[in-house]
Amino acid sequence: MLFARAKRLGWFILSDKEESNSSIMILAGSILFSTLLLSGVVFFSANNVATSLSGLSLNAAPNQVQATPTPIQEPDVPEVLSAAQVEALYAQAAATLGDEDAKVTILEFSDYQCPFCRRHFNTAAKQILSEYVESGKVKIAWLDFPLSFHPMAVPSANAVRCAGEQGKYWEAHDAVFEGQNQMDPVQTVDYKIEDVKKWIAGVDGINTDELNACIDSGKYASEVTANFNAGVDAGIQGTPGFIINGVLFSGAQPIEAFRQVIDAQLN
Repeated sequence: MLFARAKRLGWFILSDKEESNSSIMILAGSILFSTLLLSGVVFFSANNVATSLSGLSLNAAPNQVQATPTPIQEPDVPEVLSAAQVEALYAQAAATLGDEDAKVTILEFSDYQCPFCRRHFNTAAKQILSEYVESGKVKIAWLDFPLSFHPMAVPSANAVRCAGEQGKYWEAHDAVFEGQNQMDPVQTVDYKIEDVKKWIAGVDGINTDELNACIDSGKYASEVTANFNAGVDAGIQGTPGFIINGVLFSGAQPIEAFRQVIDAQLN
């Protein structure tokens, strides 16, 4: 068609033979052009399909992960130690407080430099003493659980045990916490062994020469470590940690939380 139109316009003057050859050449060119055009369409379509498939495979991975069933978590039920285990731990305590025939035993695993242990001392511990220990319902045993990142935990525990030789364990226990309260009522306190000696020296009736000699010798360091190991074996993972009649109980919790556990054991 293009050739005929060109001829009519006088663009070409061709013989019949030349016209025939030109037609053949135009036909071949058209076929070649169509082939190339068709190949481009096929390539473009194939590329789009590949891209779509590629996107589908990339999107499939997150969907697969999301579709994986989440394991059902068991309820967080506190572990329970036997009466014999509780009794064995009670026998290893640095000191005890309360009626030996009390129905409920609280094992407290604590660290003298731990701010959360001090928070417990300042809050719930005082109420437990007044509500339960003084009435003969509860007895308390202190076991040392010095954390490695508290450099004064072991020296402090050793020093308080040294005061215990003079029958002043609980007074020294209170003095170490109260001394830190004066330095910082909330945060971890960076103090020295000289501070510990000074705080305990303020306890009425303490012999400071005997106290300091015992502290300097590190006499009870191995027993402090033994308490820590026993606590780990019992399931204690941090401070303050408690075992109330065999039930594991963690953290500086409010008195209401302690009341629930203690009252359940009393009843």
